[in-house]
Amino acid sequence: LLSFAGDLDPEVLVGLAGPRLASLGRRGAQPSLPPPLPVKDSLILLPRSGASGTYLRVDYTAPAVASPDYPALLVALSILQDLILEEVRGGDPHAYGVTSRLSTSAAASATIQVSRAKDGERAKAAVERAVRLLASGACLSTTGSGLAPLRDSLEAYKLATLSRTYSRAASAADLALRMARDLCAGGDGTAWFRLADRLGAVRAEDVQRVVRERLVEGPKAWAVAGPPALLAGLKALSPSSPRP
Repeated sequence: LLSFAGDLDPEVLVGLAGPRLASLGRRGAQPSLPPPLPVKDSLILLPRSGASGTYLRVDYTAPAVASPDYPALLVALSILQDLILEEVRGGDPHAYGVTSRLSTSAAASATIQVSRAKDGERAKAAVERAVRLLASGACLSTTGSGLAPLRDSLEAYKLATLSRTYSRAASAADLALRMARDLCAGGDGTAWFRLADRLGAVRAEDVQRVVRERLVEGPKAWAVAGPPALLAGLKALSPSSPRP
């Protein structure tokens, strides 16, 4: 794949790149796609001696944008980001930040990332505890401190999710991307704009169910990179193995 950016003439580019690509030829038979990995709870360790702390990322399978589970998972990720951040930056800070993301690609995934943690094992445990808390119906209180029942804080989190979601599509290019993805998926290009109403309809039981099914019981893949000493308590899980 070649990508060109700029105010360029497509015909000129084809004339320049086409013959060069054709001259490469093809070696061997057309490769076949490998079978999907039987991932359930894999963990890849990536020792990096010069890293400033540990970077942890976990990905979960996610529903398609049109699925009723999609807005519920968006709300769940907003709640989880706050739950994990409170633990890693609270009374005994041991990580710099937490981010989450839900992709809109055809093979969608939900991502949680903890950056610059002092201990990879502790960071992983913080994510797992937060997921279990939310699955049980607890979240951070939006009116005080500590934990609160999810149903009491859900409306505030739905508004926060709405603001966060639409702020990520600030440019015309972002909006065009989302419209094109919806059209390619068989929609009419308006899915992104109708997401606000779908977020508003999310219930507490929807959030708990999608967290239980997708984040607790579903397949997940962990990757942790950092200095070897900060990875000491973690053990790579099948089917992955430690990598250099």
